Amino acid sequence: MPWKETTVVSIREEFVLKALEPRTNLAALCREFGVSRKTGYKWLERYKSGGVLALRDLSRRPRTSPLGVSPEVIVDLVAIRNAHPRWGARKLIWALEQSGTRSIPSERTVNRILERCGLIVPRKVHPKRPPASGKPDVSADQPNALWTADYKGHFRTGDGQYCYPLTVADGFSRYLLGCQALSSTAVAGAKLGLTKE
Repeated sequence: MPWKETTVVSIREEFVLKALEPRTNLAALCREFGVSRKTGYKWLERYKSGGVLALRDLSRRPRTSPLGVSPEVIVDLVAIRNAHPRWGARKLIWALEQSGTRSIPSERTVNRILERCGLIVPRKVHPKRPPASGKPDVSADQPNALWTADYKGHFRTGDGQYCYPLTVADGFSRYLLGCQALSSTAVAGAKLGLTKE
């Protein structure tokens, strides 16, 4: 028995032993232990029917599952899957419907059954490529060693024409060397903007 469960059982056992003493006020005892009278009576009944071991926490797992899949449906699913190894859950459900099965499990339940039976081969996981950092691997260690050129978005001018500002900056000092307003992002216009004196 784990430590926590042992502690719980010993507290409940102490409660029951005090409750079984003659002339014990059960309501006062329940207040002392911080439990409801319903819980106190439940512990007494469990102790009387099964002793100290009956004071342990009971499993809260339901005894039956109303949505459980019958063994016959599982056998049918496995048989259909073995006959058609490339079929997925949707086609298997369709095949069950065609065979006249009354209780049809959901798609996810069919996948769980196939996983449990070892009929789903896990896909190969390809290692992800590292994302592009967006920055070149070169660095400027002095002024004018590296220049960068970039379009800074676009906007409409007063006459309704689009303007694409091309900027040239020093990579070391981040000093803006020039800004040219161009009518498009075409390479020809950028070359003219970079070669003008």
